[in-house]
Amino acid sequence: MRKFDFRPTLPLLLSIALGIAAVLMVRNYMAVEQKAMTRDLEPVRIVVARQNVPANTPIAMDMVAARPVPKKFVHANAIYPEEVDLILGRELQYPVRSGDPILWMDLKGGERYRGFSSMIKEGERALTLKVDETSTLSGLLQPGDHVDILGTFKPGGMGSQEPETTITLLQNVVVLATGQQTSARSGAVRERTGMSTLTVLVTPEEAALLIHAQKVGTLYNVLRNPEDIETLATVPKVTASDIIQPKVREQIQTARDNRVLVIRGGKKQQERVE
Repeated sequence: MRKFDFRPTLPLLLSIALGIAAVLMVRNYMAVEQKAMTRDLEPVRIVVARQNVPANTPIAMDMVAARPVPKKFVHANAIYPEEVDLILGRELQYPVRSGDPILWMDLKGGERYRGFSSMIKEGERALTLKVDETSTLSGLLQPGDHVDILGTFKPGGMGSQEPETTITLLQNVVVLATGQQTSARSGAVRERTGMSTLTVLVTPEEAALLIHAQKVGTLYNVLRNPEDIETLATVPKVTASDIIQPKVREQIQTARDNRVLVIRGGKKQQERVE
């Protein structure tokens, strides 16, 4: 029986194997490049001028808007929506046309405004509070977020017969830093970050209130929409008896059910119906 000689076919098989390997390598390279191109084209929201803004004009909220731009074309000096509170009231040293990005270098003082102390507006203070995972929404809070600060206290001290009470201390407070992070990036997925401190922007009177409140009770931060700037004149305190009373729970649910969706200037918001 004649044996088949494989030796002449070995070069051919080797060439085929190398060809397949080359095709796979090219396909893998193209996939990596395609992924990189897609990532570069991901939209990132930056702050732009809503109208023509002349030089020496203090920036107001109605002068700016957020616009998505491909990540690849975002300027290194771009300002993100989470940082807009840092530029309100600042003057432009150069005029900015409607629709153009507002850059840090356009502001009088330029990059200096990115320093932490420059985030603090005149008459306000930066206060650092001790926090845990519960009081920071499992570590999801970011600089630029707006929160309400609530506290739970034992009136009269631990030996008092009065029930623990939870009250709203401050509303619509701006978060300056979470731990040592002082800025957030628009378009990024919120990721849990371990933090033991939270720095907020407050007045001197509010700082004293929060310092003492943290000493005698437990503080909680409630995240709110940054465009929802309305504060309530009166916010009821809550005790254990309020939780178990059906009438109180019914009133709370009724207030929730009576909210309606209102559209103003293309923006949706919920309002209560009395």
